[in-house]
Amino acid sequence: FQPPLDVTNTVVRLFPHMVAARDHSSRVPMHVAVECEAPLDIFECLMESDPQCVDARNCDGKTPLMLACKEMGSAIKSGFYEGKGKVRWLADVIKLLAKSSPNSILVEDDGGWTALEHALDSEAPRKTIKTLQRATRQAAREQGELERHEHLRKMKGHCHVRKGEDIRSLLPRESGLVMKSTSISRVVAEGA
Repeated sequence: FQPPLDVTNTVVRLFPHMVAARDHSSRVPMHVAVECEAPLDIFECLMESDPQCVDARNCDGKTPLMLACKEMGSAIKSGFYEGKGKVRWLADVIKLLAKSSPNSILVEDDGGWTALEHALDSEAPRKTIKTLQRATRQAAREQGELERHEHLRKMKGHCHVRKGEDIRSLLPRESGLVMKSTSISRVVAEGA
């Protein structure tokens, strides 16, 4: 069942809470959109109403992105004529979902698989794998930056040198390290 976009827009506008509503399998409408091969504008409508629906997990811990990646294998095996259109549609859905929710690219389902691993297992086209790899690198980089900034924020004020203290005095005497006078040690020693 694929309702027209105007019907979907009306339902979403009248009942916005339904975009996050779950069924007996813990699926939200975004999961169903993948399973029913909904047009891309339906995905965009759902995401406009509730951007978090992209990150929703079903009873197996799978996000809509994971379902699309997993489905790629059966689309490829379904035959040249039927599969080609579905493969192209899935590639577009995967690209849209990966771009819309960088966080969902890194999460694992209940089996410990990421969206990229599902795509690799289903023998997705090279272009789709590359899209997911780029999205994974970017998401990991951003997550690493956030963690680094949080760590630095927590450390703020923990590293300081007392005014007038020479860096050499901070070394244990038994270390045997000989430190020549440097511009930084002079600045610290002078209390500047």
